[in-house]
Amino acid sequence: MLKSVEGSRAVNESINKINQAGGTAYYLTCDACNENQVASAIRTIKDEYNLDVTGIVQAAGVLRDKMVQNKKFEDFQLVYNTKIVGLRNLLNHVNRQKLRHLVVFSSLAGFWGNKGQSDYAMANDVLNKAAHVLSTIIPTCRVRALDFGPWDGGMVNAQLKAMFKSQGVEIIPYTEGAQIVAAMLTDSKCIQGLVGNWG
Repeated sequence: MLKSVEGSRAVNESINKINQAGGTAYYLTCDACNENQVASAIRTIKDEYNLDVTGIVQAAGVLRDKMVQNKKFEDFQLVYNTKIVGLRNLLNHVNRQKLRHLVVFSSLAGFWGNKGQSDYAMANDVLNKAAHVLSTIIPTCRVRALDFGPWDGGMVNAQLKAMFKSQGVEIIPYTEGAQIVAAMLTDSKCIQGLVGNWG
């Protein structure tokens, strides 16, 4: 229940920041793994708000950390599909010719690997590879794969934070992380960027 309240507050805070900066924010929810829900949300954007989708930020992620011999197929499906099927569903229902920006939040786990995260590492590396492919098949779209180490908050709970710190992995603070994201989106020419001291 607490996560739900915190999530709602974060959404409302983001909407307020967008509105204060002169934009107009609309908030729609759907399960990105459910193609019908994604298609319905995209239709709503077009029909009710008279807007085209010109940018996608795929930042969804789920963790089911376990050693591979202890993972169930359902664990793999949830972790992998949230990132990959979610992105595929979005790309299947937007007009790709109108896309100008596509950003996927990947992870250094996808680049370096991580104990107990074979499914998460695999999903993130597929995102990285997809970004490189999409940059060539949609040349009018700026595509970025942002491979970050652990952020302070979000999926990094107190247990994970302690584990990362014991391994000497730096936890990325929100403010600095946001500044790095902005720089990677506006200044960087690289499709894939690695951020953190993992490995």
